[in-house]
Amino acid sequence: MKPDRLGNILEEMETRITRAQKASSSNRDIPELDALKVAARRCLGKVDKLNAIDVAGLEKLVAQLPMDGDPLRLTNLIAGLKIGLNQLGPDDILDATPGQKLAAFSFGYDGEILKVVDQPIKAYERESDIAMAALEAAIQNGVYVNEDLQATNISPRVRDAFARLQTTMSSYTNIVQIGANAQICSRYVQMEAEELSTSIAGMLIGHLESVFAALSQFKDWREYCENAYNLHLEPGSIKELLESAALLVKGLREVPTVDPAVPDALETVVAWVKEQDDPDRRDVLSLGRTLENMWSAVVRETLSFARDTLAETRKLAIKGAAAALLIVAATMVPIIGKIPGAQWVEIAYTYIKSVRDKP
Repeated sequence: MKPDRLGNILEEMETRITRAQKASSSNRDIPELDALKVAARRCLGKVDKLNAIDVAGLEKLVAQLPMDGDPLRLTNLIAGLKIGLNQLGPDDILDATPGQKLAAFSFGYDGEILKVVDQPIKAYERESDIAMAALEAAIQNGVYVNEDLQATNISPRVRDAFARLQTTMSSYTNIVQIGANAQICSRYVQMEAEELSTSIAGMLIGHLESVFAALSQFKDWREYCENAYNLHLEPGSIKELLESAALLVKGLREVPTVDPAVPDALETVVAWVKEQDDPDRRDVLSLGRTLENMWSAVVRETLSFARDTLAETRKLAIKGAAAALLIVAATMVPIIGKIPGAQWVEIAYTYIKSVRDKP
């Protein structure tokens, strides 16, 4: 990496430190931040001679900061410096890249084609019987609910929403999709409450209560909801994430080695968030985690370039999806990096971009 790129990383580090100092000045000074800022400036002054010892010194100071969870994401900047000094290779980045996480959609390669892959519903052993019985009961009730809806003059969007919920439940393929579709049904019922008869409203509300009660029996769903409630993205970031995801959908549709179901999946989670003035955090997490899973699938395959076992045609296929991601990465990656556990995306992106930019 050229000195000017390393300098940009150090300048960004100084900017984040200064911002944190201003934010903390009304409460208390953080001497560790002062020491880190001095060290960053010292490194910036000799950026053309920066070495591994200098970066190790910065890393040690970052580790000493009394700030839980690295809210400034300085660890990612340190990783960027290491990449610039060729201290991190593809195997290191691969080790830091997780597999598919629980999300509305997951992705993987089938040969040279990027596809949507299922995440079958699973219940932990201690909750298995109760959880699966509750889900089966909700599915059975859904059969009667959807049959009754066919005989009413209820709006098509409500009828279609409950039909999609029933299809998703019956497929047993993704518990997050069940939850998201149940949330959509709940919103539609609330929006059209005045148009619904008392008996129809009671039937639909009762069915949704049984669905959410079933979901609550699954540990995966409970943890997913907890993660969503701990997610704090300001409206501006959500708007930018939606815009970059929409551009990614468009780009992926032009890549012949991406299955059409992939951009369709992204379009679905974008719609879940976009249709709400104040998006449910679970829907925002669905979008973020789905994008994170796409990065995971593409990054893991891209890092395989370091091995000579891939055929050239497959390398070109993977590069197509990676190129689509890189086009929107500058806006998308910093926002995904705010999601708990997704900080690895910034590190992987920095590495892939540094490799791509090499002459």
